[in-house]
This record gives sequence, C-alpha cells and structure tokens, in this order.
Amino acid sequence: MIQNALLSHARPRRRVSLSTLLTALALPALGCAVHPAHTSTPPVSTEDAARTTPLMRHARVEAGPHAFLEAPVTSFGAAASGEYVYVLGGYRGESHHYTAAGQSARLQRLHVGTGVWEERQGLERGLQSAALVADGDALVRVGGLYAVRGPGAEDTLRSTDEVARYDAALDRWSALPPLPQARSSHMAAVLDGVLYVAGGWDLDGEPATATWASTVDTLDLRDPDARWQSMPVPFRVRGLGVAAAAGQLVVVGGMDPSGVPQRETHVFDPVSGQWRHGPALPASPFGAAAAGLGDEVVVTGMDGVVHVYRPAREGAPAAVADEAWRAEGTVLFPRFFHQNVAVAGQVLALGGTAGMEVTQRIPHVERVWPAPPPVLLSVDYAGPTKNRQGMVIVEDWLYLFGGNTSYGQHDFAPENFSRDARRLHLPTLRWETLAPYPVARQTMAVIATDDTHFVSVGGFGIGDGGEPVAHAESFSYDVEAGTWSAAPALDRGRTQFALTQSPSGELLVMGGLDYDPARPGMAAFEHLTTVQQRALGDDAYRDAGFALPRARRAFGGERVGERFFFVGGMRDNFQLVPECEAFSFRSRDFTPTRCPSETRLSPQLVALGEQLVLVGGSVVNGQEATGTRAVEQYDVVRDSWSVSGVTLPFESTHVRAFAYRGRVLVVTTHDAPEGQLRLFVFAP
Repeated sequence: MIQNALLSHARPRRRVSLSTLLTALALPALGCAVHPAHTSTPPVSTEDAARTTPLMRHARVEAGPHAFLEAPVTSFGAAASGEYVYVLGGYRGESHHYTAAGQSARLQRLHVGTGVWEERQGLERGLQSAALVADGDALVRVGGLYAVRGPGAEDTLRSTDEVARYDAALDRWSALPPLPQARSSHMAAVLDGVLYVAGGWDLDGEPATATWASTVDTLDLRDPDARWQSMPVPFRVRGLGVAAAAGQLVVVGGMDPSGVPQRETHVFDPVSGQWRHGPALPASPFGAAAAGLGDEVVVTGMDGVVHVYRPAREGAPAAVADEAWRAEGTVLFPRFFHQNVAVAGQVLALGGTAGMEVTQRIPHVERVWPAPPPVLLSVDYAGPTKNRQGMVIVEDWLYLFGGNTSYGQHDFAPENFSRDARRLHLPTLRWETLAPYPVARQTMAVIATDDTHFVSVGGFGIGDGGEPVAHAESFSYDVEAGTWSAAPALDRGRTQFALTQSPSGELLVMGGLDYDPARPGMAAFEHLTTVQQRALGDDAYRDAGFALPRARRAFGGERVGERFFFVGGMRDNFQLVPECEAFSFRSRDFTPTRCPSETRLSPQLVALGEQLVLVGGSVVNGQEATGTRAVEQYDVVRDSWSVSGVTLPFESTHVRAFAYRGRVLVVTTHDAPEGQLRLFVFAP
C-alpha cells in the first residue's frame, strides 16, 4: 500500500521458558519461530521477449508506502490524478538498441490507497519518452518517440508531435492540436490551466542531426479553440526536469547539445512573463526527475539525494537572494530516467534504471518525500536454508550463503548444514545463484573488506568426528570473479563472535564460543576472551595483544569510528551479560557504557552515523524468554539509549540487520512465509 503507514501487527509475543532457552543456547542456535502459512505466488514470467525487462511477479508489499511496477521501464510518462498514479508507455528493451517490440503501449494506474494496479486504455502502438501531465480529472500526453522500421534492418527512433487527452471516466483518448514541432526527451507541466512543454529535441534517427528545442511551447487547456504558442528560452537541454510550484514553472538540469550535463535552474513567472535564474542543482542533473508539491519542487537522481527547492514569489528580491536547494535525506534506490509524481501529499519515484543494462531497471515505486515510514517487502526465495546463513551487502547485492535448512532448534544432522549460495540485487530484486560455499556451515561471521571482496570466518558445522563443532576455517569471495578461495584460518574453532575491521584496516575477531563435544561435559563450551587480529595482506591471524574484560557470545557488536561497542549476549554457565562496554582502537582499552532497557541474546547492532540501532534477539524476564520487536537507539556521543517509535513487524528469532542508504535493513528467511525472504526497511 502506498498511502497508508505501516500496518499494525497484533500477533502476541511468543514466550519460551528460560530453561528451554538456556538448553537451546547450549549450542550456537536460538529458538524457532512459530511459522506463518505459505502464501503462494505465480512464478516469474517466461513470456518476455529477449532483451526485455523481466515481469515483477515474485515480490510483494506487505506494508508501507511502496509498490512495484509489474514491467519496469525507462523513458515513460507518469502523472497523478485523484488517488491514482498513471504510467504510460516506456521502454523495456535493450538500452541503445531501440525497437518497436521493446516499446510499451500500456496505460496502467495505481490506486495509492490500496496498492492495486489496473489496466486502462493504452495506445495503438508502443511509445516512449512521452510527457504525461494531469489536467483536472483528465490526462494529457505530449510528444515522445516511436521506433520506426527504416530502409535497413534496424528500427530507428523518430520524435512525434502528437498530443492527446485521456478521459479517465470514459477510458478514452482524443486528439489535441499537435505540437509546433515534434519533441522527445522533453518534459511538461500544467500551471493555472496552461500546458508548458520544455526542453527536448526533434530526433529523426540520427542524434547528430536532431533539432534541439529552443522554445517553451504552451497550450491553454481551458480553451477548446486554443492553439499552441511558443516563447524563446535561455536554455537548450534534454533529459530535464520540469515542475510547477509556488505559481511558477521550474526547469532544472538536463544535458546540452555538447553533451554536457547542466545544473542550472530556470524559473518562469507567468504573471510577469519573465525568466530568472534559480540556484544551481547540486548533483545528477541529467535524467533526474522533478515533481511539484505545493510550493516546493522535489528532484531525485543518481546521487540518491532528495533535493528540495522552494522558489520565492516574484517581487520578493530578498527571498530570491536566499534561494537554495536543500538536501532532505536519501532515496532507497537511486535511479535516473525515472519519474517523480506528487500524489496524496507525497512524492513517489517510479521506474527508471540504475545503469545501462536491461537487468538494472528498477521496479520499485518508493516514497521519497516526505521521509517515508517503514516498509515491509517479501521476495520469493528458492534457497534451501531457513536461518543462520552468512549474509553481507556489497554494492547493493545482498549475499546469503551456508545456513541451516531446518526451522528446528537442534537439527544439526549433516544434511541440515548447507553450502547453498545466492545473492539478491536490492534495487531490482533480481536473484542470482552463486558458486556453493566451500563447506557446509552455519553461523559464520562475515564482513566486506572492499567493494569487490568479503571474508567469511569460522562458524558451526559437522567436524571430522561426525559431530557438530565450532570451526576455524576462513574463506574470501571475489565479487567480480564469482569465486571462493581459502583465507587464513583462526587459531581455533569459534562461533557466535564479532568480526570487525579496525580504522587501519586490520580484521579483528572478538568473543564467541569454541564448542567441541570431544571435551567432556561443560568443558565442551569454552567461551573465548582472546582477540585474534590479521592485516588483509597477512597469511595468518595473531594474538591482538589484549583480551575482552569478560566472556561474551551471541552479542550485538558494531564499530563507530575509533570505538567498537558490545551489547548483551551470554557468558559461562549460560548467564546473561548485563554489562555494556566500548573498546577503543586507539588506546586499546575498554570503558563501560550505558546499556539498553533490556539485555538481549543474539541482537543485531547497526551503525548509522553517530547512532547505533539495536534490533532483534530475545529478552529474558524472570523464567521466560521472548523474542522482542522493540527497536532501541544509542547516541554514542551522549552515551544514552532511547526507544524508537518503530517496532519490528515480525518475530525476531533469526534476523540480520544492516545499514543501507541511511536506513536499517532487516532480513529474515526464518520469520517469513515459507519460500519467501522478508525485507524490513526503516529509519529509526
């Protein structure tokens, strides 16, 4: 759903006896969630022609202001009327290999209150790069590109001068007077009943011979007998943003005939008939999208920043002098050649792409302004594992490998440990299968060491004696090559520990458990306070020269700047660790810190700037342990905790949490419907 905030979840907290929990913690696993029934969904369609974007039928929005385009497109038209967002045409085929088969003729609309898409009367043939604007209850499409079969074997692109009105009540198109000259790569807006068309070019196959628009063309939509008027403008650009706000027309960004992106902002006052220069756009001027919401213009592009501009009214020179674009947070999925649409008091970003490949088309419809509330998504997941996988995010890819195939708490037979490896591209929700993890393992610690590599260390799995034990092996994954390789091993088996990278780049392994049933009785559970350290170029770990002040496993740990913070966990004799502390990489010592309101087992600690966010895990009250949905925040400067207004929408028995584009991303395949992976995204 788009308009509504995150749905409330009334499912009661699940309670487990303390004795049961402590028994479970005797091994590196935690409790199993009560699992919801599987909701079946159609498989991904195979009807697509070659070199076109896959249809989006494997993902769902469970809650929050979010939706998906069924067929992700670029260079399309979009507008809002009433409670609907309309999407017209666009291109689904291979980039820079334009064909009529890759152009969409569809008109669809999304109801922002229900999140339901509806098919409406489309066009006779596919069209891309058309501008679509709302005029009251009607829509108007302007210009665009048709792929036309030329003398050779390849289709060529030709701009069109077509203009048409769509009557939503009748679901019918009717022609309006054509443009004075064909246009594409342009944009349009309606201001006080007048249609303004700015930027673009008249393309007839060859970009080198295209005629760039040097006028803004206007049509009074209130007058059925009106004809087009043209006025010269101080710019020639295409791939621009156009919006109406504060009674003025704002034209921003684009690319000039020399191929140079332009950051200029131009503001037109229809009362005085004058243009003036506004403040320069800070970034991403080509292919950015603009929408007017009240007195403000909202622009987003590939820099991922939400840029907001409030143009001063004409006649207020002091206000004009103080004009500026201001940064108002970030989008979740940066894109270009998309559309921003204002509807129901918010701005949505639709479609577009993160690059030049078909597979980079973005299906997400996300709210970008005002800052969105939490969003809960689910994606079909074909992997065999249910929990305790190794996970890491590298360059927008979520990697999952290893793990346990059972929901059961103590299912540690050899067949329960998996080598499965796959990754999910978060902007496009596209899965790829990877080379299997070298060993069948669960509960590894994983960290990205740069943009192309991550390391996975230790974990829990079957040992040489046929029993599950903690392991010392370490492996490195090359993202570009798609290969695993052996990395230096630890000095002994270790699981449920923290793996971090110091400010100087060294890897540190802290805390955890060496479990080996070959040692009799409680000696099998050896909690470790030693710290191992390795520079990335070294061939072995070595003692770091300091130890933890206390035993701690299954804890939350995260680095912020020069310090690493420890929260919660368990120590010897299955006792909770109520103390919290911070380690200084500079002075190599520990200092006490304040603790959250509840001591948690196996929580996730995520760093967002100078804040730490605590999610997931279990809490113990008396003789009962419960999964917790509460989210707490820690200010590392003030040494203070506060409870967030956000709560997890599902049980938190087995979750992983990451910092992702200024927000917290919580991932689970355990606390999700069968065959699905859940993604919960929020700003605390």
